[in-house]
Amino acid sequence: MLSVAIIDDEESVYHIISKIIEMEKLPMSVDAYICDGKHALKLLEDANFDLIFVDIRMPYHSGLEVMETYPEFQYIVITAYNEFEYAQEALRLNAKDILLKPIDRKKFVAAVNRVFNMNLYGNEIVDDLILYLNKNYYQVDLNLTDLANRYFMKASNLCRLFKNHTNQTIMNYLTSQRINRAKDLLQESNMSISEISHSVGFQSETVFYRKFKELNHITPSTYRKSL
Repeated sequence: MLSVAIIDDEESVYHIISKIIEMEKLPMSVDAYICDGKHALKLLEDANFDLIFVDIRMPYHSGLEVMETYPEFQYIVITAYNEFEYAQEALRLNAKDILLKPIDRKKFVAAVNRVFNMNLYGNEIVDDLILYLNKNYYQVDLNLTDLANRYFMKASNLCRLFKNHTNQTIMNYLTSQRINRAKDLLQESNMSISEISHSVGFQSETVFYRKFKELNHITPSTYRKSL
């Protein structure tokens, strides 16, 4: 479950976001609501939120000041249309997305999907599992039994539920996440292919080569040379 904070001096924004999360069954928990920049700066000193929704204009300190002070968090900026010029500065500060008030439900869900690079299916268990796999794909010992135990289910029932909603198996989804991350590392790093294979969760380089070629029709080394 994603831990979320909302920083906005309009309490209605807190209620709207909370309602959308509930209606869309998003794997998110609103763990803090702050109505001004001063308290926001204090709260974030020792906080650990996965995502922060922040307004730009607030009492004491602006949302931009909050973002500049704590750049390590992921932010979605919420702003009124006549403040949109400030949104350009928010993008410079690495805002993940910008939502205009009044908040549109579909655009809200799309923004969350983009931030966490995931598709949501409206099922609490499936969505939470996708989020868990996206965060923990690198763990070599991930297995169906342990995943099922997280939800107090039999592995066969969890597999069936996941496939009914996503049209793919849990392990195929996990493999695709690992391969996608490996492609990023092949492009962005100087790590060896062996190092990459282990860093994204494969137990052996041989398995990594086979899965990579199955999904991309070329080997990892050929893919790297083509960049």
